Amino acid sequence: MDHLPYLYAFMRARGMTRDTAEDLVSTVAERYARRSQESPVERVQGYLTVMARNAIIDHQRRHHREVPFGELQDLDQILEAAQPADHVVADSFAAQELLLKISSLPPRMQTVIKLIYFDGLSTPEVADKLGMAPGTVRRYAGRAVLRLRELYGQASARDAEAAAAIGRVAR
Repeated sequence: MDHLPYLYAFMRARGMTRDTAEDLVSTVAERYARRSQESPVERVQGYLTVMARNAIIDHQRRHHREVPFGELQDLDQILEAAQPADHVVADSFAAQELLLKISSLPPRMQTVIKLIYFDGLSTPEVADKLGMAPGTVRRYAGRAVLRLRELYGQASARDAEAAAAIGRVAR
């Protein structure tokens, strides 16, 4: 198929790793082959783009359903803490919600947030790993945190002050 390089570039541009992009391209190619046998497709590249987007969405949904709960020793610690079961379930749902909200961020912000908050890397370490300036890493992290606050419906202190100032002026 002539469009495989296009599909691969499309997947990579949307933050897919090499292996994931290759897997998704083969999935899309298989689906396209089955579809084209039934009836010809007029606008092949447009059709493949839509199929590629759907494949990415399906991949992300499958990937984000798998929430890591930790090792058995972590489970033992939870059980020994005598924490009510509803608290454990609530914490699990909160973790799932956070991961889903992080996945809605642009790929570069996702990477920065995961490296800083999940992997515990410092700003200079993240900058070195991603080949960025430390200031750029701080900017991505700051913007990501602001977007997450917006997704959770929490305004920053600066936003609250601005809203209060606007309210005083409007009166």
